Amino acid sequence: MTATYDFELLPVGFVINPMGSYLGCSPDRPVYDRSHNEMGLLEVNCTIKESVSGVAYLRLVGEGFQLQRSHQYYEQYMGQMGLTGFMWCDCVVWCENDSHCERLEYGPAVITRMLAKLDVFFV
Repeated sequence: MTATYDFELLPVGFVINPMGSYLGCSPDRPVYDRSHNEMGLLEVNCTIKESVSGVAYLRLVGEGFQLQRSHQYYEQYMGQMGLTGFMWCDCVVWCENDSHCERLEYGPAVITRMLAKLDVFFV
């Protein structure tokens, strides 16, 4: 069975945060989720693995997979949400034989920690 979604993908370029012009990101796409009438982000990672079961940054949780919260991709997605103001990001891991899609919710504590480090680095 194939899942269908009612999404509209929108164009994007480099996004500069108005609160700190030295902070920016380039998300893959902003997404309008028509079924929930809300906007979020989409990030797609294409791997050379045959299956998501061989992707090192995904871990098996119950009967499905989950992005490891300690991996740099997790921080990348949290940073993109923090800089763009979107409250969720659908991360897709595409493999030759299957794929994984996971909706990550914005975590303000993560971006607060990241921003403190980035401010020190920039200054």
